[in-house]
Amino acid sequence: MGKWKVQFIIFFQAIIIVLIGFVFLFLASLTINIVLAQIIPADFTKKINLPEKTEGSKIFSFDEILLGTFSVSPKMKYVEYSDIPPYLMKAIVSVGDEKFYSHKGIDIKALLKAVMTNFIGEKAEVGSSTLTQQYVNNVFIEGEKNVWKKAKEIILALRIERELSKDEILERYINQIYFGSNYYGIEAAAYGYFNKPASKLNLSESALLAGLVKFPNYYYPFSYPDRATNRRNFTLKKMEELGFISPEVAEDAAGEPLILIKEEAQEIKAPYFVDYIRQELTNKLGHETLYGGGLEIYTTLDYKAQKIAENTSKEILNEPDDPASVVISIEPSTGYLRVMASSTDYKNLKFNLPAFGKRQPGSSFKTFVLIAALEKGYTIDTLVHSTPVVIPLKDGEKWSVSNFKDLKYPSPISIKDATVNSINAVFARLIIDIGPNRVIDIAKRLGITSELEPNPALALGGLKKGVTPLEMTYAYSTIANRGIKNQLTTVLKVLDRDGKEVISNSYNQEIVVDANFAIMTTEILKEVVERGTGYQAKIDREVARKTGTSQGFRDAWFVGFTPELATCVWIGYPNKLVEMDDVHGIEVTGGSFPAKIWAEYNKKILADVPPSEFVGDDFVLVKICPESHLRANKNCPNPIMIYLERKLVTKEICNIH
Repeated sequence: MGKWKVQFIIFFQAIIIVLIGFVFLFLASLTINIVLAQIIPADFTKKINLPEKTEGSKIFSFDEILLGTFSVSPKMKYVEYSDIPPYLMKAIVSVGDEKFYSHKGIDIKALLKAVMTNFIGEKAEVGSSTLTQQYVNNVFIEGEKNVWKKAKEIILALRIERELSKDEILERYINQIYFGSNYYGIEAAAYGYFNKPASKLNLSESALLAGLVKFPNYYYPFSYPDRATNRRNFTLKKMEELGFISPEVAEDAAGEPLILIKEEAQEIKAPYFVDYIRQELTNKLGHETLYGGGLEIYTTLDYKAQKIAENTSKEILNEPDDPASVVISIEPSTGYLRVMASSTDYKNLKFNLPAFGKRQPGSSFKTFVLIAALEKGYTIDTLVHSTPVVIPLKDGEKWSVSNFKDLKYPSPISIKDATVNSINAVFARLIIDIGPNRVIDIAKRLGITSELEPNPALALGGLKKGVTPLEMTYAYSTIANRGIKNQLTTVLKVLDRDGKEVISNSYNQEIVVDANFAIMTTEILKEVVERGTGYQAKIDREVARKTGTSQGFRDAWFVGFTPELATCVWIGYPNKLVEMDDVHGIEVTGGSFPAKIWAEYNKKILADVPPSEFVGDDFVLVKICPESHLRANKNCPNPIMIYLERKLVTKEICNIH
């Protein structure tokens, strides 16, 4: 082979290698750009250069009353770097990222150490995230920690360090970091802990706030002043070690007493309802959007009815040591939550008793047993023995059931009369026959969400964990709506600061119980008022309801409805189980104070509403032969009474008997 041929081959191979290199570089560059496009958001520049205006969200009742504002602080605002005391920034750097001024967005040494500790299965004692990375996490990245998230965090941190100065990064960081107690941003924290703007913070106060950032709940100064003080002094010592302050200045600041001034809390109307909305919308929108998005939230609450509920409870339970009360109302036809009231002080209790307080429902749970029995084939006239009974259980134990105060009733007695008089022995026998699981199924379908154990005692309201007043109201509202369960609705719409609809009400409903069984149950519960345990709650309109009293008079319930509104009243002591055997000189049962509150409240809120009927002209009560499914004649042996839509009623008479 000639020399020129060899040179040509070498030249040709070189060209091929160069072309392959160009292709590789092109593909690598393309891959990097695609990855970066996935990591760096389209609004990256806008977010770092134009911090969004932070504004609280307003919440309104159905009748357009401002209930309150979701805001980390009424004084919340973005604070510019020039208005932040220099020692505050130095304090943040000292305990958050002491190499902040020397790195380019990431601390390689700390990052490698974290990787190694994770690799060998140990928990890193120190975090690898710089302040820049923490800023990235809070502004750009959501979701759980993983390798991909860490890669995004590093790339964005490096990019931000190219775009912003150190002072600009600190300014943005300190305006969105969490300082505990729902305080996001330095201005909110300054007002929340010292009731002053950030610009007026002194060195000692600045060191305390900087020290909170790592574990704000652990160092919360109002609850743990010693921890907070020690953390403040640690921050001052770090500032001294880094040369930010002199030893003398650090010593003077560490010697100052911890003086906290709580920000004056904003007035919240219907606080339990507002708290319920807060939790619901935080899950849907996130904390930052809810507390800083400037939203307008329009709800289902009827504030006029809310005030009537609150005042009625106070008028009837008017002694200092009286038990607490809860009143909840739901509109059956829509599923709208209209009232969520409690006589407890929300500021002191700090627990949403109406929505999440689980208590024993007593006999108010018998309604679910009744519907389960009707579904299985019982009729309202089916006879069941009412005498006390001892029932053997599967585990070898025995369940002894007696009636309230050992009252005696005719035996056997119809299911209808047993419900009206709330006879324990009858419902114990029923649940043994139909099975607890069938009752649980009914309760869940109607709207009960709490865990229910398949124990026969649930027939009498003996639950392991209990149910909430909100659940019981919801379940009874479904019965009132003829077995049609509407979606429980609290928010009608949410508008952003530009008036754009962020959330709108979606109207969902489901038939969960046959209308005939729901109507039959309603008709029986009407008689509870006329001649049973709920006689004290008579008002000038159709009412269906059930009382409930737990063992030892520790919980008293009155759950009932009119065609317009389902309302639950619960009475008890919220923090402990106390026997209410002497309140105003009487034992508290569901038919006592709860019934009175229910009646007075409903009289007032329905005063201007024309009375209506549960069963109008569209349904009629018909006697049917269960064998022919035609109208029963006098010879049919086991006829049943059911409600049918008028258009479905036939004139044909049973031709079998």
